[in-house]
Amino acid sequence: MDIFDLALLLLGAKVGGTIFNKLHQPSLVGELLAGIILGSSMLGIVKPSSIVNTTSQLGLMFLVLLTSLAIDWKKIENKAETFSIIELIMASLIFIIAYLVGSIFNWNFYTKVVIGVALMQSSLAIASRTLTNLGELNSSEGEAIIGLQVVDDIAAILTIAVLANFLQNSTVGLEPIVKLFFIIIGFFVVMSRIGFRFINWLINSVQKYGMEEALLGVTLVLAFLLATFTEGLGIATFLGVFLAGILLSRTSQANVISQKVKEVGEAFFIPIFFASIGLGVNVLSAYQQIYFIIPFILFVIVLKWLSSSLPFIFFGYSTSESFKIGSGMVSLSEMALIILGIGLTAKVLDTAIYSMMIVAFVIVDIISPIIMNAVIRGNGKLFFQRRRY
Repeated sequence: MDIFDLALLLLGAKVGGTIFNKLHQPSLVGELLAGIILGSSMLGIVKPSSIVNTTSQLGLMFLVLLTSLAIDWKKIENKAETFSIIELIMASLIFIIAYLVGSIFNWNFYTKVVIGVALMQSSLAIASRTLTNLGELNSSEGEAIIGLQVVDDIAAILTIAVLANFLQNSTVGLEPIVKLFFIIIGFFVVMSRIGFRFINWLINSVQKYGMEEALLGVTLVLAFLLATFTEGLGIATFLGVFLAGILLSRTSQANVISQKVKEVGEAFFIPIFFASIGLGVNVLSAYQQIYFIIPFILFVIVLKWLSSSLPFIFFGYSTSESFKIGSGMVSLSEMALIILGIGLTAKVLDTAIYSMMIVAFVIVDIISPIIMNAVIRGNGKLFFQRRRY
C-alpha cells in the first residue's frame, strides 16, 4: 500500500508540476499543491509513510547535488566575505524585528527566540529549483542568491547547535560552538585539497576506460559516502552532498554528470520531495486560525524580502538586482521546521503555536517561488509598480 501511495504522490506531483509549467509558473508550486490535495487535510488519499519520507530525503539530496554541480563556485568563493557579512546583517534584522513583533502577541521569551531563529532560515531547495526553471541559476542574481543560501545553510547548522544548547541549559555555551565550527572548516579544507585529487583521478579513470554509464553510480556513491561521513561528525548530511557536488563540478565530466543527475532527480525524487512537504499541511487548522495566519504570512514575506534586499543595496547592487536577490530569500527552509521541532520538544512552544507556524511556513513556501518568478521575470519590479510599455 505504501508503494501505491508513492505512485499516487508522484503522479500528482508530475501533473501539478506540468500544469504550473504550462502557466509559466515554477513547477514546484504544483508539486506542493498536489501534496496538499492528496494529503489527509483534503482528499486523504496519501498519508506520510516511511517510504515517502525516505524518498523525500533522497529528493532533497538530489536537489542539493544538482545545484552544487551547476554552479560556478569560483565566482561565489570570491564573494564569500561579502555574503557572510550580508547574512549577518540579514539574520540580525529578521531576528530583532520578529522578536519585537512577538512581544505584541505576549509570547514568552523562549517562544520569541525560537520563532525569530526559525524565520532567519531560507530554503536553498526552493530557490535553486525556481532559478533552474527560470534559467537564471548562473546569472549574477542567481549566483548571489545561491551564494547567500550556502552561507545561510552553514550558519543554520551553527544556529541549531547554539539554540539546542540554549534551550537545554538556558545558557549559550561557547565550547560546542567553537568545536562544531572547526569541524566544518577543517572538513571543507581537507576535502577541497586532498579529496579533489582523488575524485579527479577516479572520474578520469572512468572516462579513460569508456565506462560513462558508471558516472552516475560513482557520483551517487560519493555523495552518499560524504553525507554519511558528515552525519557521523554531527554535521547535516546535505553538506556532504554539497561538497561532493563542488568537487565533481571541477572535473572534466561535470556537464555529463549534471545531466545524468538531473534526469533521475527530476523524473522521480525531486517532485516527491516537494509533494511530501504539502502532505503536512492541515487545511482545517489553517482555516480556524486564518485571522492570525494571513497577517503573519504577509509579515514574514515583507520582513524577509526587505531584510534580504537592503544589505545588497549598501554593497553596491542596484535596487532592481537587490529586490531580485531578496525575492530568493523569502522562502523558509527545512531547517526552520527542525528549529520549531526543537522548540516543541523543549516545551517552549505550545502545540497551538507550533501548528500555526507549520501551516504558515508551508504557505509561505508555496507563495515564495511565485513571488520570485514574478520579480525576476519582471526585472526586479514590485507587484504594485506599473510597467511601462
